Amino acid sequence: MLIVSLFIIGFVLGAGYAVAFYTKNYESTGVILLGNPMSYSAKADFDLSGTGKSGNVIASTYEAVIFSNDTLKSILMMEVAYQKDGVEKKSSLMEYFGCKDMPDGIRKLKKSLKLNFNKNTFVLKISATTSEPKISPLIVNELITKLNAFYTSQLSSNSQTDINKINIDMEKAKIQLDDAKQALLKFRQTNKLIAESSPPPNLKYLEDKLLMQVNEKEQLYKGLFERYNSLKLKGEYDLTLLTVLEKPQPADRPLPRGGAKKSVMGGLIGLLIAGGYIFLMQFLKMYKEKFRKTEDFTTNGH
Repeated sequence: MLIVSLFIIGFVLGAGYAVAFYTKNYESTGVILLGNPMSYSAKADFDLSGTGKSGNVIASTYEAVIFSNDTLKSILMMEVAYQKDGVEKKSSLMEYFGCKDMPDGIRKLKKSLKLNFNKNTFVLKISATTSEPKISPLIVNELITKLNAFYTSQLSSNSQTDINKINIDMEKAKIQLDDAKQALLKFRQTNKLIAESSPPPNLKYLEDKLLMQVNEKEQLYKGLFERYNSLKLKGEYDLTLLTVLEKPQPADRPLPRGGAKKSVMGGLIGLLIAGGYIFLMQFLKMYKEKFRKTEDFTTNGH
């Protein structure tokens, strides 16, 4: 009877705790695809590092970017609007969290975030949980924006480096092509007069040789020009590194308060207390019984 009573008391206290100390929390989730879908094809040969697939690069580094101090500090400083004691307020996210300092703010912001990444599909879910339904999606949106900005910057930098290098090579090839064309033109102008009299036997051979040099320089320049345009087009296309599949939205209802779970936990704690109490009572009873027998034996012995 005692065990049942304590279990019921624990159950009621657990439920009471869940109701009395419950804070409404709202979760918002954004779903994104990491990397450009085309970068997963067998033909893909360009990414942030220039050696593999952009999706793989992002998939292996997204968590470090999201949880970096620079990213979190920036988000903590953004302005948010919320209700406090029935009054509309505007402040930084750091003030909203009630942070003592920046390290405390980073800790609280990290605690509010949840990441779920599928290695097979490259789909990343970013969730934020706060006590304000409008603030949670703001945090997720800002994270997605900063994630995209970081990788776009990295890709643009690497892509532009390659384009600049090819551009320099094109300029050199253009100069060499112009020189070869000029040499051929000069040769033909000079030997036009010679051909009117008696040209040397190797005149045709020399002209063919100069013509071959012009063709070689022309092919080199054309190849570089095509590569230049290809990189520009590919770079512009690959700037779409993150595809938003599902935008974060304000939650319609708060997360479950967990009343049933806390009630059961309270009931189990009640059982433990009951078990401990019964064990202690039995132990004291045995101790008293043993003490009484010892005292009777001592008294009768005298």
